[in-house]
Amino acid sequence: MRGKTIDLFMWGYQIHFAADISRRATELLEQIGAPSNLRVLLVGVRRPDCEAHHPVCVEPEDGDWNIVDFEGLHAAVEAAYRTDDGHRMFYGDQRAMDAKPENIRRKVVVDQVKARLDAVDGPGGWRSFCAPARPVGCYHVVTVLQLRADDLARYPEFEVSWHHSSYRTNFLLRCIDELLDYAQLALQLPETGRIISGDIRSPDEMVRRAASRLMMSPFIEGQFMPSYLFEGIDDLSKTPYEGDQGIGRLYIARDDNTDFERLLTLSEPVRIRETRWARKMLQMAAGDVGLLANTDVIYALGRPLADRDRTAFTVEFLGRHQWDLRRGDDILMRVQAGESRLPSDLISQARFEDNVSRVLPGTPAENATRLLEIYRLLASRPRGSLLVVASDAAAEAERLELQGSRIVPTILTDQLLDRAADIDGAILIAPDGVCHAIGVILDGPVNATCTPSRGGRYNSAVRYVSDAPGRLAFIVSDDQTTDIVPLLRPRVSNAAIEEAILALEAASLENYHGPRMFVRDHAFYLDAGRCDRVNAALARIRDLPRELGRIVIIDEDLLPDPEFNPSYLTK
Repeated sequence: MRGKTIDLFMWGYQIHFAADISRRATELLEQIGAPSNLRVLLVGVRRPDCEAHHPVCVEPEDGDWNIVDFEGLHAAVEAAYRTDDGHRMFYGDQRAMDAKPENIRRKVVVDQVKARLDAVDGPGGWRSFCAPARPVGCYHVVTVLQLRADDLARYPEFEVSWHHSSYRTNFLLRCIDELLDYAQLALQLPETGRIISGDIRSPDEMVRRAASRLMMSPFIEGQFMPSYLFEGIDDLSKTPYEGDQGIGRLYIARDDNTDFERLLTLSEPVRIRETRWARKMLQMAAGDVGLLANTDVIYALGRPLADRDRTAFTVEFLGRHQWDLRRGDDILMRVQAGESRLPSDLISQARFEDNVSRVLPGTPAENATRLLEIYRLLASRPRGSLLVVASDAAAEAERLELQGSRIVPTILTDQLLDRAADIDGAILIAPDGVCHAIGVILDGPVNATCTPSRGGRYNSAVRYVSDAPGRLAFIVSDDQTTDIVPLLRPRVSNAAIEEAILALEAASLENYHGPRMFVRDHAFYLDAGRCDRVNAALARIRDLPRELGRIVIIDEDLLPDPEFNPSYLTK
């Protein structure tokens, strides 16, 4: 029996290197609260001074990419290299001149790989990010991270300008930049993949670097923020003033910005890094009145003119060692106890409306849109709150009259929501947005979804909505954790699941990993019959003859999930 070989061979540990990048990327995305549905691809383009058999290699060679997609890539790189404008650049430093040909080649390799991926990404629903190319053996190797386009779209990007050019960024993209930087650094290690390069940069460190670099963005056109801005803001957030926690806003704006009404202007600006003095100034901020700061100093106290805060970059101090970076109503990054995350309250409109249609059947689309606005308004408030949408809201308001304040049915406006959320208890509304009661103490039996790790607000909401169908809760905890209960699993394609099972039933030891991972990731959506088919297919693969030392992953048998029903499947 022949040993396991890699046909598209770049170096001996390419499989291990790709697995290490995938693991670190998954850990980082989970740490910041982003969906971790990603793929890792290595693309190698043969170097001109080598005689390797294949002009282009990919890893994995039996994965989701076809080497045909890269047909002609080597020739395209050579053509782009010969015509690149960089050849006409001259540097005064001889070392820079000596390195110029290699640097040009690495650049065109990445450009050409990205062009090939862009051609197939859109139809497939993916978006590719490429690390700088690095020479490994006979190849210039590009590490590619691919994320689902709809996952990326959940987090708003913003545009900033620097030196007459502009680019788009956000916290997630900064984290991806750190992962790509790690990948190109790791490729420079000897026998990379054989030795796990954990000492270069951990996911924790990459998140810290990404948060700091995001805060260095030129929020003011043409002006990068100071490198210490993240640390300065974080120190300010954890500094008390005469026992009070810091709550208020800091607007990042040019000194001559006319979008703000100034209430006072400091004759001597206060540096953000002068923490105690800056914290004293923050004590004056309340409501929409906040501190005005440029790159590194606080120079005034003011409020945005009407509708001018839609695009303002704002630091929202939420309490001791808690703050958000915002742009208008969008939360770009949430920091608590020095740990940076994406806001957990973000949910796509499509996912929200799908959930409403299943929990509150018959709710018109315009009402679902208003419920999403209500949820986002609650999530943006600095204090905890609870709102329940119930199909039987009118009857429940009457039943719970002694446990809250029943009101004359009234449309829940933004102003009413803001005031009612300040009192203890739940706001009770119908799916049409009509409020029937405020300050309601909810009831309901204890059930398996309750958890002692969450507070009374969360558990009372879970008990109440689980007690009867047609109820939906929006829960905002004091630590700014947000929940929608119940939030049903997304529906998935029945055809896609069947296709993966058929592929697994026909798979060999060479190509079973892809369909195996798919069915494992979608195990919830398998009924008893499909679980049996998957278990039988994996048992067959496990028993196939294999060479000595070859590793085959052995999974536990799948069992149907008792919560699954056909409503979770689409055609």
